Amino acid sequence: AAGDGGCGGALVGLATLVIDIPVKHAGRVIGPRGSSLQDIRRESGARVEVSKEAKGDDPDIRKVRITGPKECVQYAKGLVENVLQAAIASDAEMAAQAAQAAARDSEGPPPSEGLVQESIFIDELDLAYRRDLWPQFEEAGMPSDTELFVSGLPVGCAEP
Repeated sequence: AAGDGGCGGALVGLATLVIDIPVKHAGRVIGPRGSSLQDIRRESGARVEVSKEAKGDDPDIRKVRITGPKECVQYAKGLVENVLQAAIASDAEMAAQAAQAAARDSEGPPPSEGLVQESIFIDELDLAYRRDLWPQFEEAGMPSDTELFVSGLPVGCAEP
Protein backbone atom coordinates (compact mmCIF):
# COMPACT_ATOMS: atom_id res chain seq x y z
CA ALA A 1 0.00 0.00 0.00
CA ALA A 2 1.13 3.56 -0.53
CA GLY A 3 3.11 4.93 2.38
CA ASP A 4 4.02 1.60 3.90
CA GLY A 5 7.46 1.66 2.18
CA GLY A 6 10.06 -0.23 4.12
CA CYS A 7 7.94 -1.58 6.96
CA GLY A 8 5.47 -3.74 5.09
CA GLY A 9 2.47 -1.94 6.54
CA ALA A 10 2.78 -3.40 10.05
CA LEU A 11 0.02 -1.97 12.23
CA VAL A 12 0.94 -3.33 15.65
CA GLY A 13 3.78 -2.55 18.04
CA LEU A 14 3.90 1.25 17.87
CA ALA A 15 7.21 2.81 18.81
CA THR A 16 8.80 6.23 19.13
CA LEU A 17 12.46 6.97 18.55
CA VAL A 18 14.28 10.29 18.97
CA ILE A 19 17.50 10.84 17.05
CA ASP A 20 19.92 13.73 17.61
CA ILE A 21 21.24 15.28 14.41
CA PRO A 22 23.68 18.15 13.88
CA VAL A 23 21.92 21.48 13.28
CA LYS A 24 24.07 22.01 10.18
CA HIS A 25 22.60 18.86 8.59
CA ALA A 26 18.96 19.43 9.57
CA GLY A 27 18.33 21.19 6.27
CA ARG A 28 19.49 18.11 4.37
CA VAL A 29 17.10 15.88 6.34
CA ILE A 30 14.23 18.31 5.77
CA GLY A 31 15.14 19.09 2.14
CA PRO A 32 13.93 21.95 -0.02
CA ARG A 33 10.38 22.81 1.00
CA GLY A 34 10.33 19.67 3.16
CA SER A 35 10.78 17.34 0.19
CA SER A 36 13.37 15.01 1.79
CA LEU A 37 11.30 14.70 4.95
CA GLN A 38 8.19 13.92 2.87
CA ASP A 39 10.14 11.25 0.96
CA ILE A 40 11.28 9.64 4.22
CA ARG A 41 7.71 9.66 5.55
CA ARG A 42 6.27 8.27 2.35
CA GLU A 43 8.90 5.56 1.92
CA SER A 44 8.96 4.40 5.55
CA GLY A 45 5.32 4.87 6.51
CA ALA A 46 6.43 6.42 9.82
CA ARG A 47 5.64 9.85 11.17
CA VAL A 48 8.88 11.85 11.11
CA GLU A 49 9.26 15.31 12.62
CA VAL A 50 12.34 17.51 12.95
CA SER A 51 12.40 20.02 15.80
CA LYS A 52 12.22 23.60 14.60
CA GLU A 53 15.16 24.67 16.75
CA ALA A 54 17.93 23.16 18.82
CA LYS A 55 16.63 21.55 22.01
CA GLY A 56 18.30 20.70 25.26
CA ASP A 57 21.78 21.54 26.42
CA ASP A 58 23.49 21.46 23.03
CA PRO A 59 22.61 24.29 20.63
CA ASP A 60 24.22 22.37 17.76
CA ILE A 61 21.75 19.46 17.96
CA ARG A 62 18.21 19.12 16.60
CA LYS A 63 15.86 16.29 17.42
CA VAL A 64 14.22 13.99 14.88
CA ARG A 65 11.19 12.24 16.34
CA ILE A 66 10.06 9.09 14.52
CA THR A 67 6.75 7.43 15.48
CA GLY A 68 4.92 4.44 14.03
CA PRO A 69 5.05 0.68 13.86
CA LYS A 70 8.46 -0.61 15.01
CA GLU A 71 9.50 -1.75 11.54
CA CYS A 72 8.55 1.61 10.04
CA VAL A 73 10.44 3.48 12.74
CA GLN A 74 13.58 1.42 12.12
CA TYR A 75 13.28 1.89 8.38
CA ALA A 76 12.82 5.65 8.77
CA LYS A 77 15.83 5.75 11.10
CA GLY A 78 17.93 4.10 8.39
CA LEU A 79 16.72 6.63 5.81
CA VAL A 80 17.59 9.55 8.10
CA GLU A 81 21.02 8.03 8.77
CA ASN A 82 21.59 7.65 5.02
CA VAL A 83 20.85 11.35 4.50
CA LEU A 84 23.24 12.24 7.35
CA GLN A 85 26.01 10.04 5.94
CA ALA A 86 25.60 11.68 2.52
CA ALA A 87 25.74 15.14 4.14
CA ILE A 88 28.89 14.26 6.09
CA ALA A 89 30.54 12.82 2.96
CA SER A 90 29.59 15.97 1.04
CA ASP A 91 31.10 18.15 3.80
CA ALA A 92 34.31 16.12 3.74
CA GLU A 93 34.55 16.37 -0.06
CA MET A 94 33.98 20.14 0.02
CA ALA A 95 36.62 20.52 2.77
CA ALA A 96 39.11 18.50 0.72
CA GLN A 97 38.40 20.59 -2.38
CA ALA A 98 38.83 23.81 -0.38
CA ALA A 99 42.14 22.54 1.04
CA GLN A 100 43.36 21.64 -2.46
CA ALA A 101 42.33 25.04 -3.79
CA ALA A 102 44.09 26.81 -0.91
CA ALA A 103 47.24 24.78 -1.47
CA ARG A 104 47.10 25.45 -5.19
CA ASP A 105 46.59 29.19 -4.61
CA SER A 106 49.47 29.43 -2.14
CA GLU A 107 51.89 27.59 -4.42
CA GLY A 108 50.81 29.27 -7.62
CA PRO A 109 49.81 27.30 -10.66
CA PRO A 110 51.95 24.38 -11.75
CA PRO A 111 54.38 25.21 -14.53
CA SER A 112 53.05 24.27 -17.93
CA GLU A 113 55.13 23.56 -20.94
CA GLY A 114 55.25 26.56 -23.25
CA LEU A 115 53.72 28.92 -20.66
CA VAL A 116 55.40 31.48 -18.42
CA GLN A 117 54.68 33.46 -15.28
CA GLU A 118 55.42 37.17 -15.19
CA SER A 119 55.14 40.07 -12.81
CA ILE A 120 53.69 43.03 -14.63
CA PHE A 121 53.94 46.55 -13.24
CA ILE A 122 51.31 49.12 -14.06
CA ASP A 123 53.35 52.29 -14.00
CA GLU A 124 52.23 55.54 -12.49
CA LEU A 125 55.14 57.00 -14.40
CA ASP A 126 55.94 55.58 -17.84
CA LEU A 127 59.61 54.61 -17.55
CA ALA A 128 59.97 54.64 -21.32
CA TYR A 129 60.01 58.45 -21.07
CA ARG A 130 62.25 58.52 -17.97
CA ARG A 131 65.18 56.31 -19.00
CA ASP A 132 67.23 57.83 -16.19
CA LEU A 133 65.02 55.89 -13.70
CA TRP A 134 65.28 52.47 -15.43
CA PRO A 135 68.30 51.13 -13.55
CA GLN A 136 66.74 51.93 -10.19
CA PHE A 137 63.19 50.62 -10.82
CA GLU A 138 63.50 48.15 -13.71
CA GLU A 139 63.17 44.93 -11.67
CA ALA A 140 60.74 45.81 -8.86
CA GLY A 141 58.96 48.82 -10.30
CA MET A 142 58.37 52.06 -8.48
CA PRO A 143 56.69 52.24 -5.05
CA SER A 144 53.65 53.85 -6.68
CA ASP A 145 53.28 51.05 -9.26
CA THR A 146 50.68 48.30 -9.00
CA GLU A 147 52.11 44.81 -9.44
CA LEU A 148 50.13 42.02 -11.07
CA PHE A 149 51.28 38.43 -11.18
CA VAL A 150 50.06 36.66 -14.27
CA SER A 151 50.54 32.99 -15.08
CA GLY A 152 49.76 30.89 -18.07
CA LEU A 153 51.02 33.42 -20.60
CA PRO A 154 52.43 32.24 -23.91
CA VAL A 155 56.24 32.27 -23.96
CA GLY A 156 56.21 35.18 -26.42
CA CYS A 157 54.83 37.42 -23.64
CA ALA A 158 57.89 36.96 -21.42
CA GLU A 159 60.23 39.88 -20.97
CA PRO A 160 63.61 39.34 -22.62
